[in-house]
Amino acid sequence: MMRNLTLNQLARFVHTSAVDHGAWDDVACRPDAKDLAFRLALVHSEVGQALDALLFGEDNRTEEGGRTISVLDPTAIPYVASGEPRGFLAELADVVLRVLDVCGACGYDLDGMVALKASYAETH
Repeated sequence: MMRNLTLNQLARFVHTSAVDHGAWDDVACRPDAKDLAFRLALVHSEVGQALDALLFGEDNRTEEGGRTISVLDPTAIPYVASGEPRGFLAELADVVLRVLDVCGACGYDLDGMVALKASYAETH
């Protein structure tokens, strides 16, 4: 499984998968500013879908035992017939995947930058 990968390893995996599925023209591409702007627009689109899922998505649901599960409950992941995860958490995952794809394409050190930003936030 992929649970023990670093962010950089996950970014390479996600980007390779995106290339394999035709989301990029060239495996060895180095995106220019225009292409990165397009990719960031895709991240923005995923954020919008997360917002839609939060505000207009599936209502809270009630289990057989009568317990109500909020759409914000991490266990509340609705699925469509195809088995694709849907809902707020699934849309947040899509945001992360788009960001990882960009970092994988560019060879960015996401692990290092996240650690640097977390360290800075801790002291300011």
